[in-house]
Amino acid sequence: METHTLSTEPCCFTASSIVCHLFNDYTGNCTRTEECWCEEIRPGEYHFTYNKTADADTSNYTVVMQWSGRGYPVLSDTYTFHKVYTAEMTFIKFSSTFKKSQEFLVAGEDSTVLEFDVYGIYNIPESVNAPQFYYVTTDGVEHKGCESFDRDTGTCFNQTRTNDRCACRKTGRCVYRISYTLSARQYVSNATVYLFWPGEADVRSDNFTLPQIRKLTDWGCCVPLLLPERITFLLPSIREQWRMKSKEM
Repeated sequence: METHTLSTEPCCFTASSIVCHLFNDYTGNCTRTEECWCEEIRPGEYHFTYNKTADADTSNYTVVMQWSGRGYPVLSDTYTFHKVYTAEMTFIKFSSTFKKSQEFLVAGEDSTVLEFDVYGIYNIPESVNAPQFYYVTTDGVEHKGCESFDRDTGTCFNQTRTNDRCACRKTGRCVYRISYTLSARQYVSNATVYLFWPGEADVRSDNFTLPQIRKLTDWGCCVPLLLPERITFLLPSIREQWRMKSKEM
């Protein structure tokens, strides 16, 4: 909020263009809106207030007040707003291990990692408003992943559970690197994973689809197929059997 008292006839607050008028163009009366407020203190002297809600567009925002007098318009000093930290996320990586095959993941062997930078906050007061990983299985059921921020203090921390793991570290002012590691299990085959950050303006990442996941004992998957070779070795062809009998005769 910027407040100034002037004794000349003002026009408006301006940035790259006029953002609000201080006087009504038709009545000449003071403007009184949530953003631009004018009040006559005494005859010929006014109190002006410009109130702008902080958001991404007002980060390092500059504004001046312009008023008319004799000759050219006169401008006040320039006022620059503080940098505004908004809830944002930047995708870092989405990768899987593929230890046994490049076509699918093996249950109990492989894992998938989804990683983001989240920033725009000095702290997170409660976990309910913290960034949270989710995954949706192919039956449409949504599952909540592990957590990266402590529910009581809002501080960044690591959490390991049976089938998933969350890691979090602060990498800069208001910047956190969070990663979600999901172990390969058949029930999450082709599941969708995403990051959601609730707030006054919810922030949601794109959907990331996990590869197909197979069990280690699936036929044609991960067990070497030696049985056909053994059959060929133990059971000679009919022609070979006939030759063997001919020799005996």
